[in-house]
Amino acid sequence: MIKYNPKDAALVWPEGDYQATLEIAEETVSKAGEQMHALTFTAYNGERTMNVRDYIVYPGFTWKLKRLARALGAEEEFKAGNFDLNEHQGRNLTLKLGIQPAKDGFDERNRVLGYAPKDGVPKTEELEGLPF
Repeated sequence: MIKYNPKDAALVWPEGDYQATLEIAEETVSKAGEQMHALTFTAYNGERTMNVRDYIVYPGFTWKLKRLARALGAEEEFKAGNFDLNEHQGRNLTLKLGIQPAKDGFDERNRVLGYAPKDGVPKTEELEGLPF
């Protein structure tokens, strides 16, 4: 019999700040038919890694793109209207992760609450008013 620790079955990490890498920034269309980015990050917790997904739907959530640009050191590109997430794949940043409770038959999971520069912490005002 293979030895295992039942605690390893946890699907979520504690709420907090984690170093991460932007792996994929896919341009796609939301279920409502709006343009959006489907983002995949690799988050790091010691030797463990986890993929975390986040979404930016336009135009309603363009503010998230601005905060992501700031975290990646590309705020001027954003202000100029030419911030291309594809050019920033592989870049590092800090993700503030929270926990979305289990519902509708799905287990609890981590969700992105904020972005900050690598080794940084999201500012409080960046977390206020998040709709999710």
